[in-house]
Amino acid sequence: MQAEPNYIRQVFMNVIDNACKYTSKGGVTVVVNNSEKYLETTIQDTGMGISKFDQKRVFGKFTRGSNAEIEDASGSGLGLFIAKKIISNHNGKILISSKGIDKGTVVKISLKIK
Repeated sequence: MQAEPNYIRQVFMNVIDNACKYTSKGGVTVVVNNSEKYLETTIQDTGMGISKFDQKRVFGKFTRGSNAEIEDASGSGLGLFIAKKIISNHNGKILISSKGIDKGTVVKISLKIK
């Protein structure tokens, strides 16, 4: 894979930090799968989850989930925005999903292997 290691490190630091910050019970699991064409990483937590409405906007600049504001978790709302820009600039994809509030979150990052 051809990638800028400092930027990719920043992506994983942002995503894993969010997973830890918003998980008070249970834990965070990171799984890496390597296929012939992609390096796929899944970060799954058992935390507070994200509403369907917020899932559509969490990659926006200065955007935070509404339940993150209620929980008074610190953050600027730039972490996922920056992560998406970096992954996009590496011709990859980053997706986020949650079954809803208090149902945890899954972030999938896919990067092409040359």
